[in-house]
Amino acid sequence: MKGINHEHFCIHPAYGLQALRSKKAFGLPEDEITKVIEKQNRHRGVFMPTDRKAHYETISVNGFPCLIVRKNTTPSKRAILYFFGGGMVVGPDKGDLPVMRKLCRETGCDVWFPFYPLCMEHCITETYEMAYECYRRMIELYGGGNVSACGFSSGSALSLGIAAHNNAHEKPLPQPRHIVAVSPGEVPWNDEERARMRALNERDVSIDYAFMETVEKFMRHGCENVPDYMLSGSRGDFGSVANVGVGLGSRW
Repeated sequence: MKGINHEHFCIHPAYGLQALRSKKAFGLPEDEITKVIEKQNRHRGVFMPTDRKAHYETISVNGFPCLIVRKNTTPSKRAILYFFGGGMVVGPDKGDLPVMRKLCRETGCDVWFPFYPLCMEHCITETYEMAYECYRRMIELYGGGNVSACGFSSGSALSLGIAAHNNAHEKPLPQPRHIVAVSPGEVPWNDEERARMRALNERDVSIDYAFMETVEKFMRHGCENVPDYMLSGSRGDFGSVANVGVGLGSRW
């Protein structure tokens, strides 16, 4: 990754993708894993909390909902852009809600939770467009240096991707104050990476290597002109990103 220093601070499983239940499911052929994902997504997706443990509101961003969690009815001085995990194909459930409330309570930040478009029906470029528009609105509201990003699994890839996508613009916005990326994943970029991933496949308790080939097809969704960093985050330019924490398993 160009311009980034890594800090390995924790180990975390493939959050969100555990909806698929077992490593075996990740090794299924494309048509079969599609059926599994579609079944899982029937019980997942957009939700609006009804409790009174925080202040909630939903806004529309590029035609997709974004949940905002606040301690009070008025915006805080700072905010966190929080991305759920799920391999870009599995939607969120309410299990993310306690995490959002805790972040809100313990940091004093508002938490923005975009229900970004999944790659079962959209190209990853649309996912990035929606996520980046959320970020742009947050910078507009809270100001540069007051917005951080975090996520798990594919959500952490997006939290890093926001910075790379920002640098791809001719006139980039201020970069996130902090990025906390837990177990980010990416599509292997070249034959060397593919060979290394295959070699480690038996040791991986969560995700079969075959899924990393299948998920690229889902992420492209028929589109050829997809920027490299949207598929393989390590291809991104992270210059001017000051504070990044990346949590990865390191038993290998």
